[in-house]
Amino acid sequence: MIISLPVPPSANKMYLKGRIKSPAYRAWEKDAGWCLKGRQPITGPVKITITCPHNGQRDQDNHIKPTYDLLVLHNLIDSDRCACVREGHQYWAAKDSEQSRHKLLTVEVVAA
Repeated sequence: MIISLPVPPSANKMYLKGRIKSPAYRAWEKDAGWCLKGRQPITGPVKITITCPHNGQRDQDNHIKPTYDLLVLHNLIDSDRCACVREGHQYWAAKDSEQSRHKLLTVEVVAA
């Protein structure tokens, strides 16, 4: 399964005090959730590849947690624990690519 998602807020800005989701994170979950409608879940172990739009400013690992959590929230994967996500990769899209211009995250999830 290949999904295009809006870029999530930084992992550093996902929560307010404690585990209270920030307004930006809640808005992203709602918007990104629409991109997942009609997708069939993949049960069991998975491999996930995330291609991030290049902007030269963000830390690449800030895309991992919100993306994995979204896949779990919408029941597309069983869990984001290591027993389920057996392999994960992240790449930067080319700076001048359409993906970077449109600020989209591409997520590929396959059975492991």
